[in-house]
Amino acid sequence: MRGFTKPEPVRSNALSQNKALLDPFVRVLMKQAATQVHPDIDMSFYFSTRPKEAWLRSSYAQHLRASDLTTDEGDYVKTHQTSAEFAPILDRVQAMAAPHSVTSVSLESSQQGENGPLGPILDLLGVPQSLRHKLTPVPPTNTRLSKALQQKLLEINGSPLPYKERHQQKQSLIAGWHE
Repeated sequence: MRGFTKPEPVRSNALSQNKALLDPFVRVLMKQAATQVHPDIDMSFYFSTRPKEAWLRSSYAQHLRASDLTTDEGDYVKTHQTSAEFAPILDRVQAMAAPHSVTSVSLESSQQGENGPLGPILDLLGVPQSLRHKLTPVPPTNTRLSKALQQKLLEINGSPLPYKERHQQKQSLIAGWHE
């Protein structure tokens, strides 16, 4: 649920807005999960997190890629500080999910294990080591864009071209970019 673990910060008070959106979303998710599976099943909810600064910088790069963002990274990070405060969000999810477990692991710490970010999920599922050794690692995808590419995307976002043209230019630039 990567999109869920990286809520879109739209205002400086995004945490309070995330709370308002989180409650109904999580309730519906849990209700559907509970009614569509055996009621006695032991459900777990897993969240991959990032340290605040890393998440904000990643979020900035994603917004450059996917939207018309024209703010520079420094201003973006300052404006959206509360959007990266995950502990209160995870506490609310834990309260709503009870008696089921809620687990969160930082992406950086999960990358240290043999199975990378998949490791904590394999732990939750109880996958034995004998099967884990058979998994073939895949290279990272959706990695952070370079500063030079981010600058080019920022320039395109600020251009007067129609949205479709800007979007096409950005996609072509990203696809052909080599450092």
